[in-house]
Amino acid sequence: MHGYSCAVHELRGMGGIKMHALKLYERFICMFEIEKQPLLNMSTFTAEQIKEAHSKVKSGADFPNYIKEIKQLGVTHYQSYVADGHIDYYGHNGHQVTVPAKYAALAISDTCNAEAFKTDLAAHQQGKTDYLTFCSDCAQWGVEKWTVDIGAMTCTYYDKAGNNVLTEQIPG
Repeated sequence: MHGYSCAVHELRGMGGIKMHALKLYERFICMFEIEKQPLLNMSTFTAEQIKEAHSKVKSGADFPNYIKEIKQLGVTHYQSYVADGHIDYYGHNGHQVTVPAKYAALAISDTCNAEAFKTDLAAHQQGKTDYLTFCSDCAQWGVEKWTVDIGAMTCTYYDKAGNNVLTEQIPG
């Protein structure tokens, strides 16, 4: 802010057009100060913050609110692994946080049954199943992981071979 103080002092003594420039400059500095703080925090989310946000998810019906909350923390995308529930979260400037395994290992089917998966996903999104049941369903139907792109607001599910099983738009 020292540079700001010098510029203000210099412009105040000049009158007329310089005062207009001063007002514009002050507006810019205020906008910068307001915008700067969230940007500094965007790459510093922690595993504890992520866990707190995730603890509010009881079913797929809670998913859009979860995405909004982690977006505010600065998460840009993440990958969730069905086998043990660990999740890799990514933010700006290469920031990455891994939330460790949540449950005992699940065996992922080698064969993907996309239609059965979509049926169970729809039930989960309607709040009919909890998170662990959904993960068990994913494993049973051959879904190995899903990735969420928060900028595009999409969730993409993949089988063990890396094939796209389904990409959905996230409401919100």
